Amino acid sequence: MKFKFTWFIALLSLVLINIAKATANTEHIVHFEHTDHELHVYKISGEKPGKTMLIIGGMHNEPGGYVTADLFADVRLKKGNLIVVPRANMPAIVKNKRGINGDMNRTFIDKSGHDHQHIYEDDIVSILKTLISESDVLLNLHDGYGYYRPQWESELANPKRWGQAIIADRDQFYSQKQQGTLELGKRAQNVVNKVNQFVENPYHYFHYKNTKTKDSSSLHKEQRQSATFYALYEQGIESYGIETSKNIRSLDLKVTYQRMIVNAFLDEFDIEIDTQVQKLAPPKLAYILISINNQRAVAYKDGEVINVHYGDTIRIEKALTNYQRGVLVDVQNNVSLNDIDKNITMNQSTGIRVLKDKYLAGRVYVNVAAKPQANSQHVTADNQTTTKDASSTATITNMAKSPNKIIESAHLLIELNGQLKKLAHGESIDMNTSDTLRLVSYRAVTAQLEPSQINFIGFVGNTASNDGEDRGYNITEAKLIKRFSVNGDGKLYRIKAEQGKQTIAHFYVNINQSF
Repeated sequence: MKFKFTWFIALLSLVLINIAKATANTEHIVHFEHTDHELHVYKISGEKPGKTMLIIGGMHNEPGGYVTADLFADVRLKKGNLIVVPRANMPAIVKNKRGINGDMNRTFIDKSGHDHQHIYEDDIVSILKTLISESDVLLNLHDGYGYYRPQWESELANPKRWGQAIIADRDQFYSQKQQGTLELGKRAQNVVNKVNQFVENPYHYFHYKNTKTKDSSSLHKEQRQSATFYALYEQGIESYGIETSKNIRSLDLKVTYQRMIVNAFLDEFDIEIDTQVQKLAPPKLAYILISINNQRAVAYKDGEVINVHYGDTIRIEKALTNYQRGVLVDVQNNVSLNDIDKNITMNQSTGIRVLKDKYLAGRVYVNVAAKPQANSQHVTADNQTTTKDASSTATITNMAKSPNKIIESAHLLIELNGQLKKLAHGESIDMNTSDTLRLVSYRAVTAQLEPSQINFIGFVGNTASNDGEDRGYNITEAKLIKRFSVNGDGKLYRIKAEQGKQTIAHFYVNINQSF
Protein backbone atom coordinates (compact mmCIF):
# COMPACT_ATOMS: atom_id res chain seq x y z
CA MET A 1 0.00 0.00 0.00
CA LYS A 2 2.92 2.30 0.81
CA PHE A 3 4.44 1.64 -2.65
CA LYS A 4 1.13 2.43 -4.36
CA PHE A 5 0.78 5.69 -2.42
CA THR A 6 4.35 6.76 -3.29
CA TRP A 7 3.69 5.94 -6.94
CA PHE A 8 0.48 8.01 -6.83
CA ILE A 9 2.30 11.01 -5.31
CA ALA A 10 5.02 10.79 -7.99
CA LEU A 11 2.43 10.59 -10.73
CA LEU A 12 0.47 13.52 -9.28
CA SER A 13 3.68 15.62 -9.07
CA LEU A 14 4.44 14.86 -12.72
CA VAL A 15 0.93 15.90 -13.74
CA LEU A 16 1.17 19.13 -11.75
CA ILE A 17 4.56 19.95 -13.31
CA ASN A 18 3.15 19.41 -16.81
CA ILE A 19 0.11 21.57 -16.00
CA ALA A 20 2.43 24.31 -14.74
CA LYS A 21 4.54 24.14 -17.89
CA ALA A 22 1.42 24.24 -20.03
CA THR A 23 0.46 27.53 -18.37
CA ALA A 24 3.84 29.04 -19.30
CA ASN A 25 3.28 30.59 -22.71
CA THR A 26 3.69 33.66 -24.88
CA GLU A 27 0.79 35.58 -26.34
CA HIS A 28 1.72 37.67 -29.37
CA ILE A 29 -0.64 40.58 -30.03
CA VAL A 30 -0.40 42.80 -33.12
CA HIS A 31 -2.00 46.26 -33.19
CA PHE A 32 -2.42 48.42 -36.32
CA GLU A 33 -1.41 45.55 -38.58
CA HIS A 34 0.02 46.43 -42.01
CA THR A 35 0.51 50.09 -41.08
CA ASP A 36 3.83 51.88 -40.75
CA HIS A 37 3.32 52.02 -36.96
CA GLU A 38 2.42 48.34 -36.52
CA LEU A 39 2.80 47.54 -32.82
CA HIS A 40 3.82 44.12 -31.48
CA VAL A 41 3.19 43.14 -27.86
CA TYR A 42 4.46 39.92 -26.23
CA LYS A 43 2.79 38.74 -23.02
CA ILE A 44 4.87 36.00 -21.41
CA SER A 45 3.48 34.08 -18.44
CA GLY A 46 5.63 31.94 -16.15
CA GLU A 47 5.10 28.45 -14.81
CA LYS A 48 4.48 29.97 -11.36
CA PRO A 49 2.55 33.17 -10.60
CA GLY A 50 4.40 36.32 -9.65
CA LYS A 51 4.92 40.00 -10.41
CA THR A 52 4.40 41.43 -13.89
CA MET A 53 7.12 43.57 -15.46
CA LEU A 54 6.50 45.74 -18.54
CA ILE A 55 9.55 46.38 -20.75
CA ILE A 56 9.22 49.10 -23.40
CA GLY A 57 11.86 49.73 -26.05
CA GLY A 58 11.96 51.90 -29.13
CA MET A 59 9.88 54.82 -27.94
CA HIS A 60 12.63 56.80 -29.62
CA ASN A 61 15.31 55.92 -32.21
CA GLU A 62 17.69 54.58 -29.56
CA PRO A 63 19.00 51.12 -30.47
CA GLY A 64 20.36 50.18 -27.06
CA GLY A 65 16.76 50.22 -25.84
CA TYR A 66 14.86 48.52 -28.65
CA VAL A 67 17.51 45.87 -29.41
CA THR A 68 17.64 44.90 -25.73
CA ALA A 69 13.85 44.80 -25.36
CA ASP A 70 13.69 42.51 -28.38
CA LEU A 71 15.98 40.02 -26.62
CA PHE A 72 13.39 39.47 -23.90
CA ALA A 73 10.47 38.74 -26.24
CA ASP A 74 11.64 35.13 -26.63
CA VAL A 75 12.32 34.18 -23.02
CA ARG A 76 10.54 31.48 -21.08
CA LEU A 77 9.72 32.14 -17.45
CA LYS A 78 9.77 29.87 -14.43
CA LYS A 79 8.04 32.48 -12.29
CA GLY A 80 6.27 35.78 -12.85
CA ASN A 81 5.21 37.54 -16.03
CA LEU A 82 6.66 39.82 -18.66
CA ILE A 83 4.98 42.19 -21.10
CA VAL A 84 7.47 43.19 -23.79
CA VAL A 85 7.00 45.97 -26.35
CA PRO A 86 10.26 45.89 -28.32
CA ARG A 87 9.44 48.72 -30.74
CA ALA A 88 6.90 51.25 -29.52
CA ASN A 89 7.61 53.70 -32.34
CA MET A 90 8.66 51.88 -35.51
CA PRO A 91 8.56 54.97 -37.80
CA ALA A 92 10.99 56.80 -35.49
CA ILE A 93 13.30 53.78 -35.48
CA VAL A 94 13.34 53.32 -39.25
CA LYS A 95 13.72 57.04 -40.01
CA ASN A 96 16.26 57.36 -37.18
CA LYS A 97 14.44 60.37 -35.72
CA ARG A 98 13.62 60.94 -32.07
CA GLY A 99 10.00 61.56 -32.98
CA ILE A 100 7.86 61.84 -36.08
CA ASN A 101 5.05 64.12 -34.86
CA GLY A 102 6.84 65.08 -31.68
CA ASP A 103 8.26 63.23 -28.68
CA MET A 104 6.08 60.21 -27.85
CA ASN A 105 7.46 60.20 -24.30
CA ARG A 106 5.93 63.63 -23.69
CA THR A 107 2.31 62.64 -24.36
CA PHE A 108 1.35 60.29 -21.52
CA ILE A 109 -0.22 63.10 -19.49
CA ASP A 110 -1.78 65.89 -21.54
CA LYS A 111 -0.76 69.42 -20.78
CA SER A 112 -3.52 71.82 -19.81
CA GLY A 113 -5.35 72.91 -22.93
CA HIS A 114 -3.45 70.41 -25.08
CA ASP A 115 -5.13 70.30 -28.47
CA HIS A 116 -3.80 68.73 -31.66
CA GLN A 117 -4.91 66.74 -34.63
CA HIS A 118 -5.10 63.00 -34.16
CA ILE A 119 -1.71 61.34 -34.74
CA TYR A 120 -0.61 57.71 -34.67
CA GLU A 121 1.43 58.27 -31.49
CA ASP A 122 -1.84 58.86 -29.60
CA ASP A 123 -3.07 55.37 -30.51
CA ILE A 124 0.17 53.75 -29.39
CA VAL A 125 0.32 55.65 -26.11
CA SER A 126 -3.27 54.62 -25.36
CA ILE A 127 -2.27 50.95 -25.66
CA LEU A 128 0.89 51.48 -23.60
CA LYS A 129 -1.21 53.05 -20.84
CA THR A 130 -3.41 49.95 -20.77
CA LEU A 131 -0.34 47.72 -20.51
CA ILE A 132 1.03 49.86 -17.68
CA SER A 133 -2.24 49.37 -15.78
CA GLU A 134 -1.73 45.57 -16.07
CA SER A 135 1.81 45.70 -14.62
CA ASP A 136 3.63 45.94 -11.29
CA VAL A 137 6.73 47.66 -12.64
CA LEU A 138 7.74 49.50 -15.81
CA LEU A 139 11.21 49.57 -17.37
CA ASN A 140 11.47 52.14 -20.17
CA LEU A 141 14.69 51.49 -22.14
CA HIS A 142 16.59 54.35 -23.81
CA ASP A 143 19.99 55.72 -24.84
CA GLY A 144 20.91 59.12 -23.40
CA TYR A 145 23.56 61.71 -24.17
CA GLY A 146 26.76 61.80 -22.13
CA TYR A 147 27.30 60.23 -18.71
CA TYR A 148 25.17 61.10 -15.70
CA ARG A 149 27.17 62.04 -12.61
CA PRO A 150 25.73 63.32 -9.31
CA GLN A 151 28.49 65.96 -9.28
CA TRP A 152 30.01 68.01 -12.12
CA GLU A 153 33.03 66.31 -13.70
CA SER A 154 33.05 67.64 -17.24
CA GLU A 155 30.80 68.92 -20.02
CA LEU A 156 30.11 65.29 -20.93
CA ALA A 157 29.75 63.94 -17.38
CA ASN A 158 27.52 65.99 -15.05
CA PRO A 159 24.08 66.07 -13.35
CA LYS A 160 22.29 67.20 -16.53
CA ARG A 161 23.38 64.20 -18.62
CA TRP A 162 21.37 61.00 -18.98
CA GLY A 163 23.62 58.17 -20.13
CA GLN A 164 24.60 55.26 -17.85
CA ALA A 165 21.79 56.02 -15.42
CA ILE A 166 18.81 54.35 -13.79
CA ILE A 167 16.19 57.05 -13.43
CA ALA A 168 13.17 57.46 -11.17
CA ASP A 169 10.86 60.42 -10.65
CA ARG A 170 11.36 60.35 -6.88
CA ASP A 171 12.98 58.26 -4.12
CA GLN A 172 9.77 57.13 -2.41
CA PHE A 173 6.09 57.07 -3.30
CA TYR A 174 3.07 55.86 -1.37
CA SER A 175 0.90 53.79 -3.72
CA GLN A 176 -2.80 53.33 -3.08
CA LYS A 177 -2.75 50.47 -5.59
CA GLN A 178 0.05 48.64 -3.75
CA GLN A 179 -1.14 49.79 -0.32
CA GLY A 180 2.40 50.63 0.69
CA THR A 181 5.46 52.77 0.06
CA LEU A 182 7.44 52.15 -3.10
CA GLU A 183 11.17 52.45 -2.41
CA LEU A 184 12.31 53.50 -5.87
CA GLY A 185 15.63 55.04 -4.83
CA LYS A 186 16.66 52.06 -2.75
CA ARG A 187 15.66 49.61 -5.50
CA ALA A 188 17.51 51.52 -8.21
CA GLN A 189 20.64 51.77 -6.05
CA ASN A 190 20.54 48.01 -5.42
CA VAL A 191 20.52 47.41 -9.18
CA VAL A 192 23.37 49.92 -9.71
CA ASN A 193 25.48 48.14 -7.10
CA LYS A 194 24.84 44.71 -8.66
CA VAL A 195 25.57 45.75 -12.22
CA ASN A 196 28.66 47.88 -11.59
CA GLN A 197 30.47 44.81 -10.24
CA PHE A 198 30.55 43.52 -13.82
CA VAL A 199 31.31 46.78 -15.65
CA GLU A 200 34.99 46.72 -16.59
CA ASN A 201 35.36 50.38 -17.56
CA PRO A 202 34.88 52.64 -14.49
CA TYR A 203 33.84 55.51 -16.77
CA HIS A 204 30.82 53.38 -17.76
CA TYR A 205 29.61 52.82 -14.19
CA PHE A 206 25.90 53.38 -13.71
CA HIS A 207 24.44 55.86 -11.24
CA TYR A 208 20.97 56.39 -9.82
CA LYS A 209 19.36 59.63 -11.01
CA ASN A 210 16.39 61.05 -9.13
CA THR A 211 14.80 63.67 -11.39
CA LYS A 212 12.48 64.87 -8.58
CA THR A 213 10.07 65.45 -11.40
CA LYS A 214 7.16 66.89 -9.41
CA ASP A 215 9.27 69.27 -7.31
CA SER A 216 9.21 72.94 -8.26
CA SER A 217 13.04 72.88 -8.22
CA SER A 218 13.27 69.96 -10.66
CA LEU A 219 15.61 70.39 -13.63
CA HIS A 220 13.44 68.01 -15.62
CA LYS A 221 9.87 69.28 -15.50
CA GLU A 222 9.34 67.98 -19.06
CA GLN A 223 9.30 64.47 -17.56
CA ARG A 224 5.85 65.20 -16.12
CA GLN A 225 4.38 63.95 -19.41
CA SER A 226 6.58 60.83 -19.56
CA ALA A 227 5.66 57.14 -19.32
CA THR A 228 7.46 56.65 -16.00
CA PHE A 229 5.69 59.65 -14.44
CA TYR A 230 2.31 58.37 -15.64
CA ALA A 231 3.05 54.86 -14.36
CA LEU A 232 4.07 56.12 -10.92
CA TYR A 233 1.58 58.94 -10.29
CA GLU A 234 -1.47 57.69 -12.23
CA GLN A 235 -1.12 53.91 -11.88
CA GLY A 236 0.85 53.66 -8.64
CA ILE A 237 3.51 51.22 -9.87
CA GLU A 238 7.28 51.38 -9.73
CA SER A 239 8.74 52.81 -12.93
CA TYR A 240 12.29 53.36 -14.09
CA GLY A 241 14.04 54.82 -17.09
CA ILE A 242 17.13 52.89 -18.16
CA GLU A 243 19.67 54.92 -20.14
CA THR A 244 22.90 53.71 -21.69
CA SER A 245 25.14 56.38 -23.14
CA LYS A 246 24.85 57.40 -26.78
CA ASN A 247 28.55 58.19 -26.56
CA ILE A 248 29.37 54.49 -26.26
CA ARG A 249 29.87 53.58 -29.92
CA SER A 250 29.57 49.80 -29.55
CA LEU A 251 25.94 48.64 -29.81
CA ASP A 252 26.95 45.24 -28.44
CA LEU A 253 28.33 46.87 -25.31
CA LYS A 254 25.23 49.04 -24.80
CA VAL A 255 22.97 46.01 -25.19
CA THR A 256 25.14 44.06 -22.74
CA TYR A 257 24.73 46.83 -20.15
CA GLN A 258 20.97 47.09 -20.73
CA ARG A 259 20.59 43.32 -20.48
CA MET A 260 22.47 43.31 -17.16
CA ILE A 261 20.18 46.04 -15.82
CA VAL A 262 16.98 44.22 -16.86
CA ASN A 263 18.21 40.94 -15.36
CA ALA A 264 19.03 42.69 -12.09
CA PHE A 265 15.50 44.17 -11.95
CA LEU A 266 14.04 40.73 -12.68
CA ASP A 267 15.92 39.44 -9.63
CA GLU A 268 14.61 42.34 -7.55
CA PHE A 269 11.01 41.40 -8.41
CA ASP A 270 11.59 37.65 -8.09
CA ILE A 271 10.81 36.98 -11.75
CA GLU A 272 12.73 33.90 -12.90
CA ILE A 273 13.87 33.33 -16.47
CA ASP A 274 14.12 29.76 -17.79
CA THR A 275 16.15 30.60 -20.93
CA GLN A 276 19.40 32.41 -21.57
CA VAL A 277 19.12 35.75 -23.37
CA GLN A 278 21.48 35.71 -26.35
CA LYS A 279 23.31 38.45 -28.20
CA LEU A 280 22.04 39.41 -31.64
CA ALA A 281 23.95 38.75 -34.86
CA PRO A 282 24.04 41.35 -37.66
CA PRO A 283 20.89 41.22 -39.83
CA LYS A 284 21.24 39.38 -43.13
CA LEU A 285 18.76 38.89 -45.96
CA ALA A 286 18.25 35.31 -47.15
CA TYR A 287 15.78 36.20 -49.89
CA ILE A 288 12.80 38.42 -50.68
CA LEU A 289 9.71 36.93 -52.35
CA ILE A 290 8.20 39.22 -55.01
CA SER A 291 5.26 38.74 -57.36
CA ILE A 292 5.09 40.72 -60.64
CA ASN A 293 1.67 41.38 -62.19
CA ASN A 294 0.07 38.77 -59.88
CA GLN A 295 2.23 36.01 -61.32
CA ARG A 296 3.86 33.33 -59.19
CA ALA A 297 6.27 34.92 -56.72
CA VAL A 298 10.02 34.60 -57.29
CA ALA A 299 12.77 34.67 -54.64
CA TYR A 300 15.52 37.26 -55.09
CA LYS A 301 18.76 37.41 -53.12
CA ASP A 302 20.64 40.43 -51.81
CA GLY A 303 21.96 42.63 -54.63
CA GLU A 304 19.92 41.07 -57.44
CA VAL A 305 18.18 43.20 -60.10
CA ILE A 306 14.53 42.74 -61.06
CA ASN A 307 13.62 43.87 -64.59
CA VAL A 308 10.06 45.13 -65.02
CA HIS A 309 8.19 47.42 -67.41
CA TYR A 310 6.72 50.83 -66.84
CA GLY A 311 3.28 50.33 -65.25
CA ASP A 312 3.95 46.80 -63.97
CA THR A 313 2.70 45.98 -60.47
CA ILE A 314 4.90 44.31 -57.88
CA ARG A 315 3.82 42.77 -54.60
CA ILE A 316 6.30 41.88 -51.86
CA GLU A 317 5.01 38.74 -50.21
CA LYS A 318 7.79 37.95 -47.75
CA ALA A 319 11.32 38.84 -46.68
CA LEU A 320 13.28 36.11 -44.95
CA THR A 321 16.16 37.24 -42.74
CA ASN A 322 17.90 35.80 -39.70
CA TYR A 323 15.27 37.63 -37.61
CA GLN A 324 11.53 37.27 -37.29
CA ARG A 325 10.76 40.56 -35.53
CA GLY A 326 11.46 44.13 -36.47
CA VAL A 327 11.73 43.35 -40.18
CA LEU A 328 10.10 45.55 -42.79
CA VAL A 329 10.47 46.08 -46.51
CA ASP A 330 10.69 49.58 -47.95
CA VAL A 331 10.29 50.39 -51.66
CA GLN A 332 12.38 53.53 -51.63
CA ASN A 333 10.33 55.72 -53.92
CA ASN A 334 7.06 54.74 -52.27
CA VAL A 335 5.48 56.95 -49.61
CA SER A 336 4.96 54.29 -46.93
CA LEU A 337 7.72 52.73 -44.83
CA ASN A 338 6.39 49.18 -44.69
CA ASP A 339 5.50 47.85 -48.16
CA ILE A 340 4.90 44.16 -47.50
CA ASP A 341 1.62 42.87 -48.99
CA LYS A 342 0.96 46.05 -50.98
CA ASN A 343 0.42 46.33 -54.73
CA ILE A 344 2.84 48.96 -56.01
CA THR A 345 2.81 50.26 -59.59
CA MET A 346 6.31 50.80 -60.89
CA ASN A 347 7.03 54.00 -62.83
CA GLN A 348 10.72 54.47 -62.09
CA SER A 349 13.76 52.40 -61.19
CA THR A 350 14.32 52.08 -57.48
CA GLY A 351 15.71 49.99 -54.68
CA ILE A 352 13.87 47.74 -52.23
CA ARG A 353 15.43 47.79 -48.79
CA VAL A 354 14.94 45.00 -46.27
CA LEU A 355 15.46 46.49 -42.82
CA LYS A 356 15.79 45.04 -39.37
CA ASP A 357 14.85 48.10 -37.34
CA LYS A 358 16.98 50.85 -38.94
CA TYR A 359 19.71 48.42 -39.97
CA LEU A 360 20.01 47.22 -43.55
CA ALA A 361 19.66 43.44 -43.92
CA GLY A 362 19.85 43.50 -47.72
CA ARG A 363 18.62 45.21 -50.85
CA VAL A 364 17.38 44.27 -54.29
CA TYR A 365 16.97 46.64 -57.23
CA VAL A 366 14.09 47.21 -59.62
CA ASN A 367 15.05 48.27 -63.14
CA VAL A 368 12.01 49.84 -64.82
CA ALA A 369 12.01 49.99 -68.64
CA ALA A 370 11.14 53.47 -69.90
CA LYS A 371 7.57 54.26 -70.84
CA PRO A 372 7.08 53.62 -74.61
CA GLN A 373 6.57 56.82 -76.59
CA ALA A 374 3.94 57.15 -79.36
CA ASN A 375 5.25 56.88 -82.97
CA SER A 376 8.79 56.00 -81.87
CA GLN A 377 11.11 53.12 -82.63
CA HIS A 378 12.50 50.72 -80.02
CA VAL A 379 14.92 47.85 -80.21
CA THR A 380 13.65 44.76 -78.38
CA ALA A 381 15.69 42.09 -76.65
CA ASP A 382 15.41 39.87 -79.75
CA ASN A 383 16.96 42.73 -81.82
CA GLN A 384 13.72 43.52 -83.69
CA THR A 385 12.80 47.15 -84.41
CA THR A 386 9.15 48.01 -83.85
CA THR A 387 7.12 51.19 -84.28
CA LYS A 388 4.59 52.17 -81.61
CA ASP A 389 1.58 54.38 -82.27
CA ALA A 390 -1.98 54.69 -81.10
CA SER A 391 -3.11 51.88 -83.39
CA SER A 392 -0.63 49.34 -81.99
CA THR A 393 -1.97 49.08 -78.46
CA ALA A 394 -2.16 45.27 -78.64
CA THR A 395 1.51 45.06 -79.59
CA ILE A 396 2.52 47.22 -76.64
CA THR A 397 0.43 45.17 -74.25
CA ASN A 398 1.85 41.87 -75.48
CA MET A 399 5.43 43.10 -75.19
CA ALA A 400 4.79 44.38 -71.68
CA LYS A 401 3.75 40.87 -70.69
CA SER A 402 6.95 39.33 -72.07
CA PRO A 403 9.78 39.22 -69.47
CA ASN A 404 12.37 38.81 -72.22
CA LYS A 405 11.71 42.09 -74.01
CA ILE A 406 13.18 45.22 -72.45
CA ILE A 407 12.04 48.35 -74.27
CA GLU A 408 14.99 50.53 -73.34
CA SER A 409 18.43 51.44 -74.66
CA ALA A 410 21.58 50.19 -72.95
CA HIS A 411 22.55 51.88 -69.69
CA LEU A 412 24.57 51.50 -66.51
CA LEU A 413 22.51 51.35 -63.31
CA ILE A 414 24.38 52.78 -60.32
CA GLU A 415 23.55 53.77 -56.79
CA LEU A 416 24.84 57.08 -55.39
CA ASN A 417 24.24 57.54 -51.66
CA GLY A 418 21.34 55.10 -51.82
CA GLN A 419 19.67 56.72 -54.84
CA LEU A 420 19.48 54.81 -58.13
CA LYS A 421 20.65 56.56 -61.31
CA LYS A 422 21.10 55.55 -64.96
CA LEU A 423 23.99 56.47 -67.24
CA ALA A 424 23.94 56.01 -71.00
CA HIS A 425 27.13 55.25 -72.92
CA GLY A 426 29.58 58.16 -72.63
CA GLU A 427 27.66 59.96 -69.87
CA SER A 428 29.23 61.10 -66.58
CA ILE A 429 28.11 61.54 -62.99
CA ASP A 430 29.40 63.92 -60.31
CA MET A 431 30.62 62.41 -57.05
CA ASN A 432 31.64 64.36 -53.95
CA THR A 433 34.51 63.22 -51.77
CA SER A 434 32.01 62.23 -49.05
CA ASP A 435 29.75 60.21 -51.40
CA THR A 436 29.41 56.45 -51.73
CA LEU A 437 28.88 54.95 -55.18
CA ARG A 438 27.89 51.40 -56.04
CA LEU A 439 27.81 49.75 -59.48
CA VAL A 440 24.59 47.75 -59.71
CA SER A 441 24.13 46.38 -63.24
CA TYR A 442 24.41 47.00 -66.96
CA ARG A 443 21.34 46.67 -69.16
CA ALA A 444 22.29 45.76 -72.74
CA VAL A 445 20.11 46.15 -75.82
CA THR A 446 20.66 42.49 -76.72
CA ALA A 447 21.74 39.48 -74.72
CA GLN A 448 24.82 39.17 -76.96
CA LEU A 449 26.08 42.49 -75.60
CA GLU A 450 25.81 41.64 -71.89
CA PRO A 451 29.20 42.47 -70.30
CA SER A 452 31.24 39.90 -68.43
CA GLN A 453 32.41 42.57 -66.01
CA ILE A 454 31.95 46.21 -65.01
CA ASN A 455 35.37 47.68 -64.31
CA PHE A 456 35.86 50.94 -62.40
CA ILE A 457 39.36 51.93 -63.53
CA GLY A 458 41.27 53.03 -60.44
CA PHE A 459 39.26 50.97 -57.95
CA VAL A 460 39.97 47.43 -56.74
CA GLY A 461 36.89 45.63 -55.45
CA ASN A 462 38.34 42.16 -54.94
CA THR A 463 41.57 42.93 -53.09
CA ALA A 464 42.53 39.25 -52.94
CA SER A 465 42.47 38.98 -56.74
CA ASN A 466 41.92 42.05 -58.91
CA ASP A 467 39.49 40.49 -61.38
CA GLY A 468 38.18 43.76 -62.80
CA GLU A 469 34.61 43.03 -61.62
CA ASP A 470 33.52 45.93 -59.42
CA ARG A 471 29.74 45.47 -59.15
CA GLY A 472 28.34 45.41 -55.63
CA TYR A 473 31.20 47.19 -53.82
CA ASN A 474 30.93 50.47 -51.92
CA ILE A 475 33.18 52.92 -53.76
CA THR A 476 34.37 56.12 -52.09
CA GLU A 477 36.91 58.72 -53.22
CA ALA A 478 39.31 57.57 -50.48
CA LYS A 479 39.47 54.09 -52.05
CA LEU A 480 40.40 55.33 -55.53
CA ILE A 481 43.93 55.07 -56.92
CA LYS A 482 44.77 58.53 -58.21
CA ARG A 483 47.33 57.51 -60.85
CA PHE A 484 44.67 55.49 -62.70
CA SER A 485 42.38 58.50 -63.17
CA VAL A 486 42.06 59.78 -66.73
CA ASN A 487 44.62 62.58 -66.35
CA GLY A 488 46.41 61.23 -63.29
CA ASP A 489 45.09 64.08 -61.11
CA GLY A 490 42.27 62.19 -59.35
CA LYS A 491 39.52 64.32 -60.88
CA LEU A 492 38.04 62.07 -63.58
CA TYR A 493 37.68 58.27 -63.57
CA ARG A 494 36.38 55.89 -66.23
CA ILE A 495 34.03 52.91 -65.84
CA LYS A 496 34.12 50.28 -68.58
CA ALA A 497 31.50 47.64 -69.42
CA GLU A 498 33.70 44.85 -70.77
CA GLN A 499 33.10 41.60 -72.58
CA GLY A 500 36.39 39.82 -72.32
CA LYS A 501 38.99 42.30 -73.62
CA GLN A 502 36.42 44.27 -75.61
CA THR A 503 34.90 47.47 -74.19
CA ILE A 504 31.16 47.58 -74.89
CA ALA A 505 30.49 50.96 -73.27
CA HIS A 506 32.23 53.44 -71.02
CA PHE A 507 31.09 56.00 -68.44
CA TYR A 508 32.77 58.68 -66.35
CA VAL A 509 32.84 59.81 -62.72
CA ASN A 510 33.79 63.41 -61.90
CA ILE A 511 35.22 63.85 -58.42
CA ASN A 512 34.12 67.19 -57.02
CA GLN A 513 37.09 68.27 -54.90
CA SER A 514 35.30 71.27 -53.37
CA PHE A 515 33.34 69.15 -50.88
